[in-house]
Amino acid sequence: MRFFPEPGRGLSSANCGRVASLERRIESHGSYSLHTLMFSRIVRRGPVRRLCALIRSSKELCVTRFRELIFIDDIFRGEESGLQPHPTNRRFLRAFFEVAARRLGWDVREVCAESQKGALPVANLLSDLGLPSSPEGWAAACVADLTPGASALASLALSCESLVIGWGMPPSLMRFIHAQGVAFIDVEVYSLRFARHLFLSARTNDVVIRRQLELLRPNDEVFWAAAAGLKGFFARRGQGFILGRDVRVGLFLGQTEVDLALVSGARLARPSDFVDQIAQWAREVDLLAVKAHPYQPDLGQLRQLLQVVPNAALINVNAYELMCAENLQFVGALSSGALKEAPYFGCRDVRQLLQDDRNNAAQLPPSCSPWLPVGPAIASIDALRAFAGVSAVGRNWPSWLPTRRNACVLENGGFADDVLDQIFGGRWGLSEFTEGLPEVPTLRCEQEYRLSAGRAERSWLGAGWHQPEHWGVWSEDHQAILLIPLAVEAVDATASGLEFRLRGRLYRPPGGSTAPKAQVFVNDRSCRERVHDEATGLLEWSVDWDADLIRGPLLFVRVEVSGATSPAAAGESQDERRLGLGLETVDLVSPAAAD
Repeated sequence: MRFFPEPGRGLSSANCGRVASLERRIESHGSYSLHTLMFSRIVRRGPVRRLCALIRSSKELCVTRFRELIFIDDIFRGEESGLQPHPTNRRFLRAFFEVAARRLGWDVREVCAESQKGALPVANLLSDLGLPSSPEGWAAACVADLTPGASALASLALSCESLVIGWGMPPSLMRFIHAQGVAFIDVEVYSLRFARHLFLSARTNDVVIRRQLELLRPNDEVFWAAAAGLKGFFARRGQGFILGRDVRVGLFLGQTEVDLALVSGARLARPSDFVDQIAQWAREVDLLAVKAHPYQPDLGQLRQLLQVVPNAALINVNAYELMCAENLQFVGALSSGALKEAPYFGCRDVRQLLQDDRNNAAQLPPSCSPWLPVGPAIASIDALRAFAGVSAVGRNWPSWLPTRRNACVLENGGFADDVLDQIFGGRWGLSEFTEGLPEVPTLRCEQEYRLSAGRAERSWLGAGWHQPEHWGVWSEDHQAILLIPLAVEAVDATASGLEFRLRGRLYRPPGGSTAPKAQVFVNDRSCRERVHDEATGLLEWSVDWDADLIRGPLLFVRVEVSGATSPAAAGESQDERRLGLGLETVDLVSPAAAD
């Protein structure tokens, strides 16, 4: 088989000998690599443009510069640093890309720490870097110079024919890979997660791969249309305001405590590091709604914030419902990806406290692209072929060098639109069970409000409560919040000698076990406690209704419980809920009526 011209047709006799050698190599292997082509004497000395045009026109050639895919993640996150690893993301990448890679004849392998049954000695690596085996060491390693640990990283076995695909790789690892002259793709779930389907996000240090990722990028109108649809969905199912039209609300978004996006300046940031700034934000609004991350069960760090910001409260409302509210003044966070979503819902005031290292250009390889949204087609065989087009890390290669294809032939690479939804077990945002923001009643004088199932008053329940029942609602352990909008008549009645009160019972386990203890605070003022009915154990907490108590259109009621237990633990039933205070009614009455 002859791919190149005969002597006398554009090549000298000497070069034709080199051509014949290259032809034999192509015929024996069925393809040629970047190394074979770019470092052959024929390319260095021959008429390159004509040669490459002929190569490009040949449909029988499979141009490739990669022979293997290497899958990796944040290698420092694991037992070696005292943290819980997340190997499922790395395994997902391998499984997702492996089918196409095998079809191309490429090798596939994973690299992980010894603690995950891999070959990478991360403990030795941390030692070589002079870093402790702790979360603090993990944070520092994310941006460290890994050169002193090159011997420990030898098990990566990188070559010029390797393509590294990683999930949430730290900047230090990306810089190391780049320094070896190896191409990489860093992958995660795209931060805009409210569309009909999930997307991935990718960035790379390779010119050709970046060009192909840009071809796979979805039109941004997909997300604008999804936001419009989501606003319409919530509009038909609820009110357009959080707790009332006249209540000014700011939103602070929590994150998981150990998150690469929280590493800044080689240390792990916490909300308490920015408490003064967050408190200043809170003074601009009536309520700073604090939305915890759904995958962060321990709310200790956020509770520290709540203790010093008097008008901040945890809420259990869908974040997209909150972003659609007309009385939302701003959205803030340390570095949450949800900050990128807020503008799509009309929020123009978006506040980020932290410049995270993983997105700091100074910490990344100089040729690293920005994050680019892509669909599942990134793992298609056409995409991998396109990625394997001729290029090299850190070099500007001419556009006339050969590539097999420039884009995927099939839409989504042949994948179903919802394949990522299925892989990740669902999609973020819209749910058929979402009710929308409820219409919230206001507190009026001389009227009793019951916190039972089916009542409008249940919309006053913030974080820390179980589901309401026919009689009322149980608080959980630690802390529970009520957010009560005030009617104008209640605000104006501060000189009328009224009393705000709550009535309920503490859970008393059978057998004479000790009941939990509860303290109730209204706008940070401690309530008086008395027994209302000894026979039933009904208790009452009350506070004087005066001008010093009122500080805006909202009343903040905080219930703090210690010693809560569950009926299952007490041997009463199989109910495993921790029960503290069972709240039944709330009212604003004169002391005579209270008696």
